[in-house]
Amino acid sequence: ASLKTLIMEATSEITKAIEEAETFKNEGNDLFKDKKFNEAIESYDRGLKTCSQLKDSMINYEAKTQKSFHKLYAVLYCNKANSLFQQGEYQRSIENAHLALDFEANYVKAVSRLVLAHEKLGEFKYVQLYLERLLSLDGNNTEVQATAKRVRDKVADYKMSNTRLGILQDLQEELDKEVLDQDRVQGLVTSYFQRNEEMVNMDDLLRVDIEAKFVTMMEGL
Repeated sequence: ASLKTLIMEATSEITKAIEEAETFKNEGNDLFKDKKFNEAIESYDRGLKTCSQLKDSMINYEAKTQKSFHKLYAVLYCNKANSLFQQGEYQRSIENAHLALDFEANYVKAVSRLVLAHEKLGEFKYVQLYLERLLSLDGNNTEVQATAKRVRDKVADYKMSNTRLGILQDLQEELDKEVLDQDRVQGLVTSYFQRNEEMVNMDDLLRVDIEAKFVTMMEGL
């Protein structure tokens, strides 16, 4: 066979494989819409397996073909990440979102998935990191803006809750001492109420215990 024929045959095989992976992707998307997340993941994995068989040879093809291939790889990983997210498998969702970004570094949906999955895990350091990246990529998108506002409000609440809880824990330690540092106790109480005009449920048990000790201390003065 001539070199031209070999090239045409190889190109045909690549095209066929990419079409097959696209079919698995579309099947996965239909299953996802029906909330059949396990089956969707299986379809995405079949598409990824098909892509993996092309990965080593793809370097020999023109940039346009490589770009399409990388995009398909990224979409498959990102869609799998979304399916895992829907099942509450947030860590695995994060891992697959990162794999998507390995093939398309500025893939907005993958970055968005990282924001939401880290939020579910309470990992607000990473939430802020990926939120800023998301805004830099697609900050004019109204959906991204809405996500940013909601997540930032939640991060602020988290920081405030941690501040309140830290003050309560410091106050607990002071009230447990045999000799009270009244100035420090008063300063902690003032700080707590400045940051907490309304008592929150997460602190209720600790708050009640501390308030009882604080009242007892004040009565003894």
